[in-house]
Amino acid sequence: MTTAAPPHDQSPGPLVICGMHRSGTSLTASLFGGAGVNLGDRLFGPNVGNSLGHFEDVGFLEFNMRALHSLGCNYEGYVTRPLPPLAPEFEEEAKQIIASRVAAGRQWGWKEPRTTLFLDFWDQLLPDARYAFVFRNPWDVADSLFRRGDAAFVVDPRLAIEVWVAYNRRIVEFVTRHPTRCVVFEISRLIAEPGQVFELVRSKLQLTLDTPPDYFRNDLFGKECSRHGAAIVRTLVPEAHDVYHLLRHLAGEPAAEEAEPAADAASLAAYAVEEWARASRAAVRERKLHGEVAAATARDVEHAHGLAALMAERDEAVRQMGAAVEQRDRAADRIEAATNERKRLESELRGLRMQHAQLAEELASWQTHGLLARLARSIDGFRTRGRTPPRPTLMPAPDDELAEHRRSA
Repeated sequence: MTTAAPPHDQSPGPLVICGMHRSGTSLTASLFGGAGVNLGDRLFGPNVGNSLGHFEDVGFLEFNMRALHSLGCNYEGYVTRPLPPLAPEFEEEAKQIIASRVAAGRQWGWKEPRTTLFLDFWDQLLPDARYAFVFRNPWDVADSLFRRGDAAFVVDPRLAIEVWVAYNRRIVEFVTRHPTRCVVFEISRLIAEPGQVFELVRSKLQLTLDTPPDYFRNDLFGKECSRHGAAIVRTLVPEAHDVYHLLRHLAGEPAAEEAEPAADAASLAAYAVEEWARASRAAVRERKLHGEVAAATARDVEHAHGLAALMAERDEAVRQMGAAVEQRDRAADRIEAATNERKRLESELRGLRMQHAQLAEELASWQTHGLLARLARSIDGFRTRGRTPPRPTLMPAPDDELAEHRRSA
């Protein structure tokens, strides 16, 4: 059960989680974060190397990368030499990062492997900080770096072990100078006994922590290297074995010789032959894959040509469609003009029909009142008297009225 948190002004300093790359620092940080340590509001997310996330505060990560670059080192922090002090402006920037985290008023900390290279720098700014150092044997770290495919270790595989030595020697030296504020444990112990490791951190560092969550997955951490790796590391870089022995001693673990018995020459020779055979089979598979890649590339070229032809056909179809659209638009314009002309003619026809109806009404009116008959008799009278009748102003009589007039005459 978690005890009550201490008052803000009595709370311990931050918990700094660090260690060599590929040593389990992300897993360790995930457990402490799940147990109540505020690791930051902006964390570096997952990628191919860490599918569940790195649990690294981006502010500290970017700071350490810029600091390495200012010293002429690579951003990854794969260095083996001691580093000179940082320029004064880095101290001011670091204080701003710390102030932003302290303002949250909670138990806080951060995880970032490159912090291992700047332990004294951060400790001067945070004299009350606590440290959780996680380590992993050098052959498994080297194997993990090889499998991840970092270019630096492809060019120089030995560099992986030398960087492991540089990181973990700094840890040994720092813990030796500040034993009361540091806890050291091997990642294998944290995986096997997380409760015991957290109880050690609570009691020694006086931190309030909840029960760690069950985040570990065997399929994500990677299998351990064979025991021949220890013999190879011991032969290639003897200092790595010595540093590993010191780390296990600080962690209260058995000596390295007891944990990893040395392999004899015959076993190493057999291992070398197995690796030779494996490398030969890998070379055969590589040549086969190269052939498959070449065939796939040829197919890609063929598909590209086919795609280009399809694109040309598509462009021609688009052009034809554009021409058809233009023709349609012109036909639509003609249809609209014809429609307007039809409407005009229909309007004129309606006017003529109205005039015709009006004339028909007038003619009917004349017929009704006998105007035409009287007009004919009047004209006959004028003729009898030898006078010219006045020009009529009325409309001429229809043909049937004229015929009747002639018969009466």
